[in-house]
Amino acid sequence: MNDQDDVRPNSREEVGDARESDAQDHVLSEEEKLDEGLKDSMDASDPPAATRPGDKGDPVPSSGFKEGQD
Repeated sequence: MNDQDDVRPNSREEVGDARESDAQDHVLSEEEKLDEGLKDSMDASDPPAATRPGDKGDPVPSSGFKEGQD
């Protein structure tokens, strides 16, 4: 196998992989970012970039400071 024959395209555009988000005129929502990331990730091996490990939307736990203390 020749290395020159095994060259992959550099972008989705070169492959012709058009996406719905390519022509939109607004900022991507979190759900749209996740959908795009899922299309670009490999099955069950790398999480999409729009997700953060351990971030469930819960507030950050208190540092131990109690309200009402001066």
